[in-house]
Amino acid sequence: PMTLQLELGRTWELQVPTEKPKRMGKFLFLPQAKRMRSELQRWRALVITKDREHRLPAALSTFNANAVTVKKGEDTCCNAHTVVSRYFSEVHAPILDIVPTEERGAPTHDKKIGIVFCGRQAPGCHDLVCGLMDMLPVTLGNKVYGFVGGTHGLMDKQAVELDPELCDSFCGAGGLEMLGRTVDRINTQDEKERAKATCEELDLDGLVLVGGARTNTDAAYLSEYFKQNK
Repeated sequence: PMTLQLELGRTWELQVPTEKPKRMGKFLFLPQAKRMRSELQRWRALVITKDREHRLPAALSTFNANAVTVKKGEDTCCNAHTVVSRYFSEVHAPILDIVPTEERGAPTHDKKIGIVFCGRQAPGCHDLVCGLMDMLPVTLGNKVYGFVGGTHGLMDKQAVELDPELCDSFCGAGGLEMLGRTVDRINTQDEKERAKATCEELDLDGLVLVGGARTNTDAAYLSEYFKQNK
Protein backbone atom coordinates (compact mmCIF):
# COMPACT_ATOMS: atom_id res chain seq x y z
CA PRO A 1 0.00 0.00 0.00
CA MET A 2 2.81 2.47 0.79
CA THR A 3 4.41 1.94 -2.64
CA LEU A 4 1.04 2.41 -4.33
CA GLN A 5 0.44 5.64 -2.39
CA LEU A 6 3.79 7.00 -3.57
CA GLU A 7 2.95 6.10 -7.18
CA LEU A 8 -0.48 7.75 -6.97
CA GLY A 9 0.83 10.79 -5.11
CA ARG A 10 -1.91 10.53 -2.52
CA THR A 11 -3.22 8.23 0.19
CA TRP A 12 -5.04 5.06 -0.75
CA GLU A 13 -7.53 3.31 1.48
CA LEU A 14 -6.59 -0.31 2.02
CA GLN A 15 -9.49 -2.68 1.37
CA VAL A 16 -9.70 -5.68 3.68
CA PRO A 17 -11.48 -8.83 2.45
CA THR A 18 -14.61 -9.70 4.39
CA GLU A 19 -14.80 -13.29 3.12
CA LYS A 20 -12.98 -16.10 4.87
CA PRO A 21 -10.41 -18.04 2.83
CA LYS A 22 -11.25 -21.60 1.86
CA ARG A 23 -8.47 -24.10 2.51
CA MET A 24 -7.89 -26.38 -0.46
CA GLY A 25 -4.91 -28.64 0.11
CA LYS A 26 -1.90 -26.39 0.77
CA PHE A 27 -3.66 -23.38 -0.78
CA LEU A 28 -5.99 -20.79 0.67
CA PHE A 29 -8.56 -19.90 -1.97
CA LEU A 30 -9.54 -16.24 -1.56
CA PRO A 31 -9.70 -14.54 -4.96
CA GLN A 32 -9.33 -10.77 -4.92
CA ALA A 33 -12.64 -9.01 -5.48
CA LYS A 34 -12.87 -6.22 -8.03
CA ARG A 35 -13.55 -3.63 -5.32
CA MET A 36 -10.12 -4.42 -3.85
CA ARG A 37 -8.29 -3.67 -7.09
CA SER A 38 -6.29 -0.46 -7.43
CA GLU A 39 -7.40 2.27 -9.81
CA LEU A 40 -4.68 1.23 -12.26
CA GLN A 41 -5.83 -2.39 -12.23
CA ARG A 42 -9.45 -1.35 -12.75
CA TRP A 43 -8.47 0.92 -15.62
CA ARG A 44 -6.47 -1.88 -17.28
CA ALA A 45 -9.42 -4.26 -16.99
CA LEU A 46 -11.75 -1.63 -18.46
CA VAL A 47 -9.49 -0.99 -21.46
CA ILE A 48 -9.06 -4.71 -22.17
CA THR A 49 -12.81 -5.30 -21.89
CA LYS A 50 -13.54 -2.54 -24.40
CA ASP A 51 -10.82 -3.61 -26.85
CA ARG A 52 -11.31 -7.38 -26.63
CA GLU A 53 -14.23 -7.48 -29.06
CA HIS A 54 -12.32 -5.52 -31.70
CA ARG A 55 -9.30 -7.82 -31.50
CA LEU A 56 -11.30 -10.99 -32.02
CA PRO A 57 -11.46 -12.70 -35.41
CA ALA A 58 -14.75 -11.84 -37.10
CA ALA A 59 -15.97 -15.44 -36.78
CA LEU A 60 -15.67 -15.28 -32.99
CA SER A 61 -17.10 -11.80 -32.46
CA THR A 62 -20.45 -13.28 -31.41
CA PHE A 63 -18.75 -15.53 -28.82
CA ASN A 64 -20.24 -18.62 -30.44
CA ALA A 65 -17.83 -21.56 -30.57
CA ASN A 66 -19.92 -23.11 -33.34
CA ALA A 67 -19.06 -20.19 -35.63
CA VAL A 68 -15.80 -22.00 -36.45
CA THR A 69 -15.02 -25.54 -37.46
CA VAL A 70 -11.93 -27.77 -37.44
CA LYS A 71 -10.59 -29.00 -40.78
CA LYS A 72 -7.71 -31.36 -41.43
CA GLY A 73 -4.75 -29.77 -43.17
CA GLU A 74 -1.43 -31.13 -44.39
CA ASP A 75 -0.07 -34.34 -42.90
CA THR A 76 2.75 -33.95 -40.43
CA CYS A 77 5.87 -36.11 -40.38
CA CYS A 78 8.07 -37.39 -37.59
CA ASN A 79 11.65 -38.41 -38.34
CA ALA A 80 11.97 -40.35 -35.09
CA HIS A 81 8.63 -42.10 -35.53
CA THR A 82 9.99 -45.47 -34.35
CA VAL A 83 10.66 -43.93 -30.93
CA VAL A 84 7.62 -41.66 -30.74
CA SER A 85 5.26 -44.46 -31.81
CA ARG A 86 6.09 -46.27 -28.57
CA TYR A 87 4.21 -43.57 -26.70
CA PHE A 88 1.64 -42.25 -29.19
CA SER A 89 -0.85 -44.12 -31.36
CA GLU A 90 -0.70 -41.48 -34.11
CA VAL A 91 2.58 -39.95 -35.25
CA HIS A 92 1.58 -38.63 -38.68
CA ALA A 93 -1.64 -36.85 -37.79
CA PRO A 94 -2.64 -33.89 -39.96
CA ILE A 95 -2.42 -30.25 -38.90
CA LEU A 96 -5.79 -29.02 -37.66
CA ASP A 97 -6.94 -25.68 -39.05
CA ILE A 98 -9.64 -23.65 -37.31
CA VAL A 99 -11.67 -21.84 -39.96
CA PRO A 100 -14.97 -19.90 -40.06
CA THR A 101 -18.10 -21.74 -41.13
CA GLU A 102 -21.38 -20.48 -42.53
CA GLU A 103 -23.25 -23.42 -41.04
CA ARG A 104 -23.49 -21.94 -37.59
CA GLY A 105 -25.34 -24.00 -35.05
CA ALA A 106 -26.69 -22.95 -31.68
CA PRO A 107 -24.21 -21.65 -29.09
CA THR A 108 -22.44 -24.28 -27.01
CA HIS A 109 -24.56 -25.44 -24.10
CA ASP A 110 -24.48 -27.88 -21.17
CA LYS A 111 -20.71 -28.45 -21.34
CA LYS A 112 -18.34 -28.94 -18.41
CA ILE A 113 -14.73 -27.80 -18.87
CA GLY A 114 -11.86 -27.86 -16.39
CA ILE A 115 -8.88 -25.50 -16.46
CA VAL A 116 -5.48 -25.82 -14.74
CA PHE A 117 -2.60 -23.34 -14.47
CA CYS A 118 0.48 -25.49 -15.03
CA GLY A 119 3.13 -23.09 -16.31
CA ARG A 120 5.15 -20.35 -14.69
CA GLN A 121 4.08 -16.73 -14.23
CA ALA A 122 3.04 -15.25 -17.56
CA PRO A 123 0.74 -12.52 -18.89
CA GLY A 124 -2.56 -13.49 -20.44
CA CYS A 125 -3.44 -16.56 -18.34
CA HIS A 126 -6.33 -14.85 -16.56
CA ASP A 127 -7.64 -13.45 -19.83
CA LEU A 128 -7.60 -16.97 -21.26
CA VAL A 129 -9.99 -18.00 -18.48
CA CYS A 130 -12.15 -14.92 -19.19
CA GLY A 131 -12.29 -15.86 -22.87
CA LEU A 132 -13.29 -19.41 -22.01
CA MET A 133 -16.13 -18.08 -19.85
CA ASP A 134 -17.24 -15.82 -22.72
CA MET A 135 -17.43 -18.77 -25.13
CA LEU A 136 -19.22 -20.99 -22.58
CA PRO A 137 -21.91 -18.78 -21.00
CA VAL A 138 -23.30 -20.10 -17.74
CA THR A 139 -26.78 -18.97 -18.83
CA LEU A 140 -26.76 -21.89 -21.31
CA GLY A 141 -26.00 -24.50 -18.68
CA ASN A 142 -22.22 -24.52 -19.20
CA LYS A 143 -19.84 -24.93 -16.27
CA VAL A 144 -16.15 -24.05 -16.05
CA TYR A 145 -14.19 -25.54 -13.15
CA GLY A 146 -10.88 -24.08 -12.03
CA PHE A 147 -8.45 -26.33 -10.19
CA VAL A 148 -6.86 -24.54 -7.24
CA GLY A 149 -3.17 -25.34 -6.85
CA GLY A 150 -2.12 -26.30 -10.37
CA THR A 151 -1.50 -29.95 -11.20
CA HIS A 152 -1.71 -30.92 -7.52
CA GLY A 153 -5.14 -29.34 -7.41
CA LEU A 154 -6.16 -31.35 -10.47
CA MET A 155 -5.05 -34.65 -8.99
CA ASP A 156 -6.50 -33.85 -5.55
CA LYS A 157 -9.86 -32.70 -7.02
CA GLN A 158 -9.56 -29.16 -5.63
CA ALA A 159 -12.10 -27.67 -8.03
CA VAL A 160 -14.15 -24.47 -7.80
CA GLU A 161 -16.91 -23.50 -10.21
CA LEU A 162 -16.00 -20.20 -11.87
CA ASP A 163 -18.51 -17.46 -12.60
CA PRO A 164 -18.48 -14.26 -14.70
CA GLU A 165 -18.17 -12.00 -11.63
CA LEU A 166 -15.02 -13.76 -10.44
CA CYS A 167 -13.46 -13.70 -13.92
CA ASP A 168 -14.33 -10.03 -14.36
CA SER A 169 -12.26 -9.13 -11.29
CA PHE A 170 -9.16 -10.74 -12.87
CA CYS A 171 -9.61 -9.39 -16.40
CA GLY A 172 -6.33 -7.81 -17.53
CA ALA A 173 -4.47 -8.95 -14.40
CA GLY A 174 -1.13 -10.71 -14.84
CA GLY A 175 0.16 -13.74 -12.99
CA LEU A 176 -1.71 -16.86 -11.90
CA GLU A 177 -3.30 -15.53 -8.73
CA MET A 178 -6.87 -16.64 -9.45
CA LEU A 179 -6.13 -20.37 -9.13
CA GLY A 180 -2.44 -20.59 -8.28
CA ARG A 181 -0.02 -23.26 -9.44
CA THR A 182 2.37 -25.89 -8.07
CA VAL A 183 4.57 -28.11 -10.22
CA ASP A 184 4.14 -28.01 -13.99
CA ARG A 185 4.63 -31.68 -14.82
CA ILE A 186 2.38 -34.73 -14.98
CA ASN A 187 4.79 -37.64 -15.16
CA THR A 188 3.88 -40.82 -13.36
CA GLN A 189 1.22 -43.43 -14.05
CA ASP A 190 -0.37 -42.64 -10.69
CA GLU A 191 -0.64 -38.93 -11.58
CA LYS A 192 -2.32 -39.74 -14.90
CA GLU A 193 -4.76 -42.10 -13.18
CA ARG A 194 -5.65 -39.46 -10.58
CA ALA A 195 -6.14 -36.82 -13.27
CA LYS A 196 -8.44 -39.19 -15.16
CA ALA A 197 -10.40 -39.96 -11.97
CA THR A 198 -10.94 -36.24 -11.36
CA CYS A 199 -12.24 -35.69 -14.91
CA GLU A 200 -14.59 -38.65 -14.58
CA GLU A 201 -15.90 -37.61 -11.17
CA LEU A 202 -16.72 -34.09 -12.43
CA ASP A 203 -18.03 -35.53 -15.72
CA LEU A 204 -15.85 -33.12 -17.72
CA ASP A 205 -16.24 -32.73 -21.47
CA GLY A 206 -12.79 -31.16 -21.79
CA LEU A 207 -9.66 -30.23 -19.82
CA VAL A 208 -7.47 -27.18 -20.54
CA LEU A 209 -3.84 -27.15 -19.35
CA VAL A 210 -2.40 -23.62 -19.41
CA GLY A 211 1.38 -23.42 -19.71
CA GLY A 212 4.37 -23.52 -22.03
CA ALA A 213 6.35 -26.15 -23.92
CA ARG A 214 6.50 -28.65 -21.05
CA THR A 215 2.77 -28.30 -20.46
CA ASN A 216 2.15 -29.02 -24.16
CA THR A 217 4.15 -32.21 -23.76
CA ASP A 218 2.21 -33.18 -20.64
CA ALA A 219 -1.07 -32.48 -22.46
CA ALA A 220 -0.01 -34.80 -25.31
CA TYR A 221 0.87 -37.65 -22.94
CA LEU A 222 -2.28 -37.12 -20.88
CA SER A 223 -4.47 -37.06 -23.99
CA GLU A 224 -2.92 -40.31 -25.18
CA TYR A 225 -3.52 -41.89 -21.77
CA PHE A 226 -7.16 -40.79 -21.78
CA LYS A 227 -7.57 -42.15 -25.31
CA GLN A 228 -6.18 -45.56 -24.42
CA ASN A 229 -8.14 -45.82 -21.17
CA LYS A 230 -11.63 -44.71 -22.12
